Amino acid sequence: MVRQICRNLDDILVFSRTLEEHQGHLRQVLEKLREANFKINAKKCDWAKTQVLYLGHVLDGDGVKPEDSKIAAIRDWPTPRTLTELRSFLGLTNYYRKFVRNFSTIVVPLRRLLRKETIWKWDKDCTSAMKKLKQALIEYSVLKVADSSFPFVVTTDASQYGIGAVLQQDDDNGYRSVEFMSARMPSEKVATSTYERELYALRQALDHWKHYLLGRHFKVYSDHETLRWLKTQAKMTPKLTRWAAEIDQYDFELKPVKGKYNVVADALSRRADYFGAIVHYLDIGKDLQQQVREAYAQDPIYGELLKKVKEAPETEPNYRTTEGLLFEKTNVFDRLCIPNSEEIRSLILGECHDTEGHFGWQKTLANLMRAYTWPRMKNDCVEYVRSCKGDLECEQ
Repeated sequence: MVRQICRNLDDILVFSRTLEEHQGHLRQVLEKLREANFKINAKKCDWAKTQVLYLGHVLDGDGVKPEDSKIAAIRDWPTPRTLTELRSFLGLTNYYRKFVRNFSTIVVPLRRLLRKETIWKWDKDCTSAMKKLKQALIEYSVLKVADSSFPFVVTTDASQYGIGAVLQQDDDNGYRSVEFMSARMPSEKVATSTYERELYALRQALDHWKHYLLGRHFKVYSDHETLRWLKTQAKMTPKLTRWAAEIDQYDFELKPVKGKYNVVADALSRRADYFGAIVHYLDIGKDLQQQVREAYAQDPIYGELLKKVKEAPETEPNYRTTEGLLFEKTNVFDRLCIPNSEEIRSLILGECHDTEGHFGWQKTLANLMRAYTWPRMKNDCVEYVRSCKGDLECEQ
């Protein structure tokens, strides 16, 4: 198929640099559709437009920006009174998070309300967070459409609270942002090691923009010469070994810069009020950890497995236990085994679906599988997403 197309279900977008190119691209697409015996409704088609609305975004010669009606809906959104209303608001704003610097830190007070053990209390911090998020989206930056003919630049930064990154391109008119990214630290241990958190930030950024970066040369600007430190380690942990192998797939030139110059990504990570203690990539607080430990006793599968791993770990080489929690070993992330508790599993499903963007069951399952495992998890995931009414994206 023609490279100059984007497809989502039955929506096809064809883009070109010139009208002459566009006519050629359209001809190829229409021929492919004819070969497959597909028909299109001409009344529903727009041809040779300099600006189009596609999947909630406006695309034109300047770049990419959110749809005006969606930003107006966010601007006029009333203060949520229930978890369902809050999830709907976060689901919509999360869809446009790539336009917002510091998105992850802004929404922290709102995300706290989604935790199962938290009593609903809308306070001044929540009001402030909602106001900041609305303002950030109202004053969004127009993002550049990624162009493979221009070099990419990745800028990363990390603090003990989180990571920040921005993907940019130099189109001979200075650097223009393609997308912003921010996330929490995966664990206290990573957060306390300067080199590990910088390495984690780089790894996450490269993975996030793999579809742009893999197979091409680009530049990376980072606070510390982390990779040089990595090469000096006589013995690396399995985690660092995995991270290094993943980073080694990419062809880039490292450009270390001091933090005060790294203002683009710095703001995404340096907020002392951001994250609490986290066990791994997805948030699980100490209270929930204790609930998981207690629930193992009522689970015949994981209860017995946990006992075996504690008493004779060599008999179960694919599992390990840490602080009374059972983990399944994988090549990338060790996944927490969630016992048979409807309350705990529903909470985690909500964390991976409701607060991560209300994606479909496949994306939600992918989020789950990065950190958790339990029998029939796919079935539970499909059923949860099917029954979710908190967001328009779910219904679509």
